[in-house]
Amino acid sequence: MLNKSILVSCAALLVGTAFAQRFAVTNLGNLGTGTTEAYALNDSGIVVGRSNIGGSAIEAFVWQNGTMTGLGFLGGNRSEAYDINSLGVIVGYSNNASGLPTGFRYENGNMAPIPTLGGQRSYGWAINASGLIAGAAQLSNSQYRAYRYDGSSMTAIPSLGGNLGWAYGINDSGRVVGYSTNASNEQKPFVYEFGIANELPLLGGSIGRAYSINNEGVIVGYANNHLNQNRACRWRFGLSEDLGALSGTVSQAYSINDAEWIVGFYRSGGVDRAFLYSGVMQDLNDLVTADFLGVFQEARDINNDNQIVANGNGIGYLLTPVPDSDVNFDGCVDDIDLAIVLEEFGQTGRRNADLNRDGVVDDSDLAMVLEGFGMGC
Repeated sequence: MLNKSILVSCAALLVGTAFAQRFAVTNLGNLGTGTTEAYALNDSGIVVGRSNIGGSAIEAFVWQNGTMTGLGFLGGNRSEAYDINSLGVIVGYSNNASGLPTGFRYENGNMAPIPTLGGQRSYGWAINASGLIAGAAQLSNSQYRAYRYDGSSMTAIPSLGGNLGWAYGINDSGRVVGYSTNASNEQKPFVYEFGIANELPLLGGSIGRAYSINNEGVIVGYANNHLNQNRACRWRFGLSEDLGALSGTVSQAYSINDAEWIVGFYRSGGVDRAFLYSGVMQDLNDLVTADFLGVFQEARDINNDNQIVANGNGIGYLLTPVPDSDVNFDGCVDDIDLAIVLEEFGQTGRRNADLNRDGVVDDSDLAMVLEGFGMGC
């Protein structure tokens, strides 16, 4: 084993370089032979979503420590899980025996229906640490309204003047975000707090949606700009901010954690690709092992340990952070990583040893390994 103090001294002689977070990738598998979509995860890295189980049947799942388990149904043959809180309580929806979508709360093997607001349909989209649920449900006139549900009573969130409302996110303070139509039938992002639904500012266009709110009250989603392009948007301090779209013109942000790391997708040349925003937007596909053969088309959620769930071509993935100088993605920066860099020194092209992604394995990559030696071990 090499002496870490010697390595750090050597590293000081080399020029350091900025670098990005890197991730190890886990394929979540499926419940049958079909496709899987992952929608959310909690801070324990437990993932929920949906998986095709044959024919037209789709079942909500929970994935933990390499095992995917189906959650069942409320009488139909389709269910999807959209969120999970720190206690492992899951929300989503299932078709009932009549084929109508019914929101559910799943805990300890029991799937319980979420009420409506007088109509026939409901959806559970988000749940916070204390168990408050947000989603959408029908009124008696069949219009949908966003709601907040405490397990005993449903609170309808007022619309912004139109006949449609939908909630997608809720934080631990009970603040809810989503979208509502206005009197002109335009979709507007909102935040619901203190009993009032407040419209959020846009980016020069006319429509938008809010998908996620962290415990600091920072919100993400998308908003139209003056060119009628949907752009990933962050709202804080009452202001809207365009997060960009890398090489594309369209982007959406789906989730934000308490450190304000944000995930979503951008579209370039008609192709969707997942992004991570942590002060700057990066293509998530560039932050994993060079021999990864899949593609992340969207990133749906990020937890407070910076684990991410992403989807691509019908496959759901869990991405787990590794040290930035961990060449072989095993979670430990050690002799093996140093040996790989030395062996590939001077080589070009996309390689794991090219830690700073500048196209060549050189002194900068060696410095990163030396500086990070021992991390994660």
